[in-house]
Parts: sequence; structure tokens; C-alpha cells
Amino acid sequence: SLEESFINSISFSLPHFTKTQKGWKFQCPYCQHGLKDHKGRHYGPGRVKGYFIPKDNSIRFRCFLCNERKEFATFLRDHFTKEFLEYVRQREGLGLTG
Repeated sequence: SLEESFINSISFSLPHFTKTQKGWKFQCPYCQHGLKDHKGRHYGPGRVKGYFIPKDNSIRFRCFLCNERKEFATFLRDHFTKEFLEYVRQREGLGLTG
């Protein structure tokens, strides 16, 4: 899908990015933006809580630590402006905008 191709292109910028059975897991850029948590512990692959989850023919972002929820396009707009503009352009080209 279009979203999956953009996830692959931004994956290198998302710390601890891994593919899971239900989606993609990585360090949440909203609440886990530092290398350490408020207690001084390092964020490792087992402690990250940000996910891209496929749902109803779309992909959504959710963090199970801060409970931030976003549509995929909004997540891109917030953190990857260049990719967001390309994503919108490609959606328009495919006639997927409403």
C-alpha cells in the first residue's frame, strides 16, 4: 500500500523500528523523544510503545505509553514534512483524497 511504502522510507528515522505481526513498533516521538526516560533508564527495543497499526483499510499511529493517537497523514505532517507533502501528492494522483 501507499502507506506501507512511506513507512519503509521513514523507518530508518524511527528509533528501534521493527515489523511485528500486527504492524510496526518504534520509539514514540511524542513521549519517548530522548535516549532516557524520566528515571534515567535507556529506551531499548523492548520498552518502546509507538505503533503503526493497520485498521479499516488505513494505517494509524498509537502510543501505548502516552496514548497519543493520529492518522498516518497527521503523523507524517508532524514529523516528516517532506514525506508528508509527497504522500499528499501521491494520494491526489491516485484519487484518494476527499
